[in-house]
Amino acid sequence: MFTHRLDEDTLIRSYNIDDAPALHEVLKREHQHLLAWMPWPDAEKTLGDRREFIRGCIQQEADGDGFQTAIFHRRELAGSVGFHGIDRANRSTSVGYWLAAKHQGNGIMT
Repeated sequence: MFTHRLDEDTLIRSYNIDDAPALHEVLKREHQHLLAWMPWPDAEKTLGDRREFIRGCIQQEADGDGFQTAIFHRRELAGSVGFHGIDRANRSTSVGYWLAAKHQGNGIMT
């Protein structure tokens, strides 16, 4: 499991199943905001769907095919950054990220 403290207020780490309620709440709250950049924060998703997403994240990391991390700012789930489809032979991957509106402008992503 990946964990890294960015500063005294901000931690980035692999998702665990206990993050599902916080993820569900922030994605429900930020649905309209996030739709400007990505189609997947479906407002109809359930807490169970978020648990399934996290189980998939855990499996993806175990398989060595990428990993998804939760960003916590002052102990609140603020966003996420993920590395998808790691191609070790070509030393490449794609990066996706999102940040809740209230956490933007604080230098978290930069």
